[in-house]
Amino acid sequence: MDSLNFYHYNKLQKQRSIHNADLQLASDTLISKRDENITLMWFDENIDKELRDLFEQVHDSVIVSTDQETFLKTINGITDEKILVILSGQCSRSLIPLIHDNKQVYLIYIFCINKADYEHFSKDLSKVHGVFTEYSQLFEGLQTELRSLVRQMTTFHLFDQKQVSLKD
Repeated sequence: MDSLNFYHYNKLQKQRSIHNADLQLASDTLISKRDENITLMWFDENIDKELRDLFEQVHDSVIVSTDQETFLKTINGITDEKILVILSGQCSRSLIPLIHDNKQVYLIYIFCINKADYEHFSKDLSKVHGVFTEYSQLFEGLQTELRSLVRQMTTFHLFDQKQVSLKD
């Protein structure tokens, strides 16, 4: 089967193939953020089983949800961490308006089949940082954002410590 037909088949199934390299990149991304006040939440009613299993094994602060009500309750219950959200394209239209103004939500990524259908979100909404159609692009974007967020949090933490010590 040629790659065009393979992609078309997957599009009809609303799934895309996940390769070992994608799983390794996901694992590296998640391991790199351990011990930070960062939670990664992925909402997709049809998430790939291999990816879901990987996320649940790699780190405690990765939450994969397939139920919208549970997803929203979980986001609203997090008060002391930054949340990076990945939404499936088909759910993004209904969920983005419900989570975009939450102060704990740091960024939102959309993972979809057809990028053109969702690119307007990244132009119109400040927290939507990207629309991705491939796992490798998604995980590379996550790595970049995680590094940036960890640097910011470290800088603010050091600043807070110095400020407290100056008062003493």
